[in-house]
Amino acid sequence: MAWNLNEKTVEPVHENGHTLLFRAKEQDTGFIRYFKALRPGLDYDPLQQRLLQEFEQAKRLADADVWVPEQAYEWNGAPALLFQPIEGQPLSAYLQSGPAELTLFLNLAIGAAEAVSKLHQTKHLHLSLSPYAFFCRIESKKMQADRSVPGHPISTVPEAHVLPQPVYETNALFYAAPELTGRMNRRPDHRTDLYALGIMFYRMLSGELPFQSDDVLELLHMQFAKEPKPLTEYQVPKPVSDIVLKCLAKHPEHRYPSAFALRHDLEIALNKLLIDGYLEPYEIGNDGVSDQFVISEKIYGREAALQALSEAYAGCARAVWNSRSCPAYPALASPI
Repeated sequence: MAWNLNEKTVEPVHENGHTLLFRAKEQDTGFIRYFKALRPGLDYDPLQQRLLQEFEQAKRLADADVWVPEQAYEWNGAPALLFQPIEGQPLSAYLQSGPAELTLFLNLAIGAAEAVSKLHQTKHLHLSLSPYAFFCRIESKKMQADRSVPGHPISTVPEAHVLPQPVYETNALFYAAPELTGRMNRRPDHRTDLYALGIMFYRMLSGELPFQSDDVLELLHMQFAKEPKPLTEYQVPKPVSDIVLKCLAKHPEHRYPSAFALRHDLEIALNKLLIDGYLEPYEIGNDGVSDQFVISEKIYGREAALQALSEAYAGCARAVWNSRSCPAYPALASPI
């Protein structure tokens, strides 16, 4: 596929870490297309490899409904990725006008939780969620996640030696869960992405980040020790405030067990709002629904038992996959 963009129409959309997102029109059709390129003046060798990993990973995420690149290229001497055609705009563009109206927020939040849930069902984490990682169509309330970093496979068994690379860049740190900072002896899991969603939801409802500082050390301290102001102080109904604060719990065990469970609570709030026209206080998270299997990292000295449990779970998962993929000829189905 040739690079078919009118370079005279190229305009920047936003910058996110080491990359810049641009939009331009196709030469033949005039359709708007987006591409991402590395910032000028960087050491391209290691970062180019990261972009290529992202491009290769796109082939494995066809079922996740995430926005992925379809072509690797070079723009103005910098490695770049051309993304699939998409409607709408980055969520970050909509946030510039201030806090979202409650019904609109709930619809968009449900869309975001659904997009993350689909990604997690492919056994991958995002670990870089923010308003820059979502495209939304306000008219249809549709949200689609951008697969903006190389994949992070989900494991069900705690591995103490597998810890994340610490996040120290300020823009990324605003949305980083405590376990991503390198100061907590915890590896990330799907609940790490829920923390980032909580930060994003907080900003959508209040117009502000819950933790703000230009000093990295102070921001790290806030992520660990400071509780955000309840959103009720911004005239947000208590149930919605409680949902967001549950996402922002310091310890993963106190967050929602999955994006599926988060979406379930958001849908309950939206239904109550649409039926009654308002939200009275009620207790959230009572149904205990989840589509993720997690073993606590607080289990020590039971490595053999944990391994046996993990293998049993993997065997059951393969059996379910085989029965769905090729029910008539199970021996021909590929393992997950």
